Amino acid sequence: MDKPINETNDFERFDEIEDKALKLKALLNGTYGPNGESFRSRSSSDQDTVLWLAVDLVDRIRQIAAEVTNV
Repeated sequence: MDKPINETNDFERFDEIEDKALKLKALLNGTYGPNGESFRSRSSSDQDTVLWLAVDLVDRIRQIAAEVTNV
């Protein structure tokens, strides 16, 4: 579970950014190239869910980064 930003220090925020970025990379690695064939053969609903998760991770990374730089 994500901690509220005001309850974490900058080091924890950067750790969370790194964690989310690594999850995003792992998620997207399965969507293109040779691995992408499996992804593209999945249902539209499954593909939408994966991409929704990717957008959610990006949004969280951006939120944390904005709050760290505005502190």
